[in-house]
Amino acid sequence: MDVRLNPLLCPSNASAITMGKMTRPNRGAEVRSPHELINNTDTTRCPEAAIAARDVLFIDRDGRNLSPANSELARLLSRRAIRELLELDTVRTAFLGEKQNQINYRPVPHDCLLHFSGRSVYCSLTQLVVRTKMARAVGPFPTTIGSIADFGWLLHATSRFGTVHLPQKLATWRFHGSQLSIYRNRARGASGQSMCQQILPEIRQRHPHLLTRNDCAALLLPFKTRLARSPIGRIYHWFETAVRLLWMILEPRPHFASSASGQV
Repeated sequence: MDVRLNPLLCPSNASAITMGKMTRPNRGAEVRSPHELINNTDTTRCPEAAIAARDVLFIDRDGRNLSPANSELARLLSRRAIRELLELDTVRTAFLGEKQNQINYRPVPHDCLLHFSGRSVYCSLTQLVVRTKMARAVGPFPTTIGSIADFGWLLHATSRFGTVHLPQKLATWRFHGSQLSIYRNRARGASGQSMCQQILPEIRQRHPHLLTRNDCAALLLPFKTRLARSPIGRIYHWFETAVRLLWMILEPRPHFASSASGQV
């Protein structure tokens, strides 16, 4: 099946997701790669699209499909950790458990804000195809802080550039038990919280009507809850979350200009 992009129409509301469609090619039509997918995007109508994200196939050491019954997986990780890992075979959306089966455009800073849950939107950088100009604009990531550097790089990339999600498993990720990123690490969590806190002023500067101060404080609560050292600390952050969510309902929201939404 050939996946083709119709011209992108970028909505002004950065929290919206515009849906796309998949079309079958005529007989003999050329099949496009993900590189062609992103290079042929109509950037005059949606200049923020600079990342193409594919879904990923998990495999074991021997190249077979990775399943929850894998003995090495069960030995190293808890059931919850296994479930969270295998759920990353598809690019995450704003709704828990939702799976997209059509090409969809994710405007800035949609994917960036999803990272504030403390989990990456993508499983691996290998499932991404990016424009050269984007990589140059974001710059290199530090090599001295471990796997959390990928998280920080993605935060900066998705805070400035939009993503086209191609819901086909065109990348693979081999589980061999030695990946540092699959293990929970308190220091890595604290670094992730610090990175998110540092990127918020940039997001507010680029999108002044998108987030209120209460929104920014609420976005950091998942990290704070995970890093709480005691049950009392977690309960406190759960209570704070409830209060801030209630205030979101009562607080006057910034005004967004209306625009027609389009399809990918």
